[in-house]
Amino acid sequence: MKLISLLPFMDEEELKELAQKIINKEITGVRLAILFPFLSSHYLEELVDELIKTNSTKELYQALPFLSKESVQKIYDSVKKGELKGFKEHALIPFLGKSAIKDLFNTLVKEAMENPSTDTDEDLGDLFDDDDDDEDEDDDK
Repeated sequence: MKLISLLPFMDEEELKELAQKIINKEITGVRLAILFPFLSSHYLEELVDELIKTNSTKELYQALPFLSKESVQKIYDSVKKGELKGFKEHALIPFLGKSAIKDLFNTLVKEAMENPSTDTDEDLGDLFDDDDDDEDEDDDK
């Protein structure tokens, strides 16, 4: 029997204890992410604080769909302040409120104005460019 099949039947204290054991590496082979759907929103908020402090970006990415807007905002603020290293803020966009998205947009525009370059943002052609195109061109000749 797998642990995940028991999670819906565990009480909040048992889930918290299991989460702490996973975080403290007392239990291995169990990912913290499998607990997220079963943890209370209050405990998830506490967990976000801990994951930010320990710079646990992988677990923060995995927690995003289960977090409140306030917790997502907390992650965004930590990234913005430089307290959370290596977290790509674009992963937060689907979960951020409108004001935070607007703030992110304004920040990017300001940075672009302060640091103009000859490079364009992203060439959409590059997004769809395959490495195999060179081989296809040879076939057409």
